[in-house]
Amino acid sequence: STADRLLNVGFLAPAPAPAAAPTLTLSPRSASLAIGRATTLTATIGNPVAGGTLSWTTRNAAVASVASTGPSTASTTAVAPGSAWIVATYVGGATTVRDSALVT
Repeated sequence: STADRLLNVGFLAPAPAPAAAPTLTLSPRSASLAIGRATTLTATIGNPVAGGTLSWTTRNAAVASVASTGPSTASTTAVAPGSAWIVATYVGGATTVRDSALVT
């Protein structure tokens, strides 16, 4: 009957809530290093996406180097006087997030 068909239309399951976007926070936010000295940076990823990747770069390789040391850590070393931003980039699904720390 028409009444039965109308009752069946209203029972669609609600759409699932969208997943929260990934976030990225570095610690420490800055470091003052003597030439040749290193420190460890840690990336905290909120709402990670399966298969997401984390990479590290330096904005001034003449002043500081950076190398990944684990799934969420990197070592940065002062190689000359000056300032350098160390940037962590997390790519998860269609989302890319970045955070940075200043090395002097």
